[in-house]
Amino acid sequence: MSYLRPVRGGSLLARGRVLHLGRRLAHAVGEIYLEGSPVAFAKGTFYRLEPDRAQGGR
Repeated sequence: MSYLRPVRGGSLLARGRVLHLGRRLAHAVGEIYLEGSPVAFAKGTFYRLEPDRAQGGR
């Protein structure tokens, strides 16, 4: 997460999107805006679990 400037009030808008969704990895980005101006952004790589493993099964 990178913070571009402080926010002391107002209405925030957050947007996120997946850049690439592979079989095991997902790459995503997100941005937060205050009245149309960017105030923060984030990017990440996430490991995807199989549906049955995510629920605690085998």
